Amino acid sequence: MTRVGAIMGTPVYMSPEQCAAKSLDARSDIYSLGVIAYQMLAGEPPFAGNTGSVIREHLELAPPPCASAARRYPSAWPKS
Repeated sequence: MTRVGAIMGTPVYMSPEQCAAKSLDARSDIYSLGVIAYQMLAGEPPFAGNTGSVIREHLELAPPPCASAARRYPSAWPKS
């Protein structure tokens, strides 16, 4: 059972609108899909940490470039 007004979701994959408890539509799902794609390419989600910091980062920061996270996995990206 959840409380009325409680935010539901896994913070790493939540859209900024969901983090701010605003109304959601298909764009929120697209954002979450983008987080999954980012994690598949970079090997980690764009924002990680405790729940509070992840929510704050989704609300206040742009995700870091995927390639910057992937530098820890050099064989995953072609050299150019």
